[in-house]
Amino acid sequence: MKEGLSKKESAFLKGLALLMMIYHHRFIDQNVWLFDPILGPRFQFLLDPEVTRIVSWFFKIALSLMTFVSGYGIFHIFKRTVAGTPGKRLAGNYVQVGKRLLPFYGRYWYAFIVWTIVTLLITSGLQIFSIEYLLNGLGLSCSLNGSWWYVLQYVEMMLLAPFMDFYLTKLGKKIDIIKWVALACLLAMIVLIPPLRAVFTEFYKISSFQISYMAIFIVGYVVARWNLFGMARTQLAKLPRIAHILICLAGTAGITFLRIKLSTFPAYCQTDFIIAPIWILFVCELLSYVKPVLSFLGWFSKYPMYIWVMHLIFFDPFFYPITTWSGYAIGNYLTIVALTIVSSIILERLEHLVVHLLLPHIFKKSSQEKR
Repeated sequence: MKEGLSKKESAFLKGLALLMMIYHHRFIDQNVWLFDPILGPRFQFLLDPEVTRIVSWFFKIALSLMTFVSGYGIFHIFKRTVAGTPGKRLAGNYVQVGKRLLPFYGRYWYAFIVWTIVTLLITSGLQIFSIEYLLNGLGLSCSLNGSWWYVLQYVEMMLLAPFMDFYLTKLGKKIDIIKWVALACLLAMIVLIPPLRAVFTEFYKISSFQISYMAIFIVGYVVARWNLFGMARTQLAKLPRIAHILICLAGTAGITFLRIKLSTFPAYCQTDFIIAPIWILFVCELLSYVKPVLSFLGWFSKYPMYIWVMHLIFFDPFFYPITTWSGYAIGNYLTIVALTIVSSIILERLEHLVVHLLLPHIFKKSSQEKR
């Protein structure tokens, strides 16, 4: 049986998602371009503004790709837990989650401090001695940067994951799989049916987006646990080469078209727990014919936290002299990508310097002094 998602394919999906995310945020509202006193008169679109907006709304799928990969990956991380009773496995899995959340928050706080410094330099009004600022720093609020809402979402999903694994490990018999499918159907109803979703979200005081991405995360875990991608890819591999290419192209185009038609607002994601996995399957199959793309986009996945936290800074008018040089919207996007990547590389290098060089030296020196 073929492999489900390889490490290279997972890295590709993360890199692609990061580039999609920047595009989505940049062109989410065409009014920003058409009526901006600086951008409006100067900028030209290679594509019609409406087409640019449609592409931007479709690229919201970026977060679904990232979430699916997170769910897929957490199953393989849990496989490292030493086998034992379900209770011991649950405890071991929480150790694994802790090992992921600590560096996650470490990088987030590091990037948050850098973001704070840059923001203070280019704007005024940021109140760093406030409850609002503290809540943003902890990931409990996103009032200072809209994209930070996913911090709490990610933490919630990570904390849920060991319970999912515990349930399936302890109650993994056929009759219990039926229960699991029933639970998945209930979750699908909550995500898809507006009245039921409204009752559920009001009761728990959480947004439908949180539920939708939780569903995508769970689907990623389930696909990995039962190697559903591996089974599907094994069957696709039996097709003649031309038939394989045509089916995957048609599948990718069809799912893309469906996702565009369903996107009635910029942040649409309610059906992505179904759409995103199928889209990923077809795209990854097509990548077998263009393998260099895997490595190229996979390279961007080295800096997910820093790209995520820092990219919106370069949307600020302060950077217009740099980001508007081309006179084209796509040039603005590519310039912002370049600035974000360069800043992310610098942050990563500084992190490496501190974590792997300075801190070990300091602790070694402190240990010698105690002796």
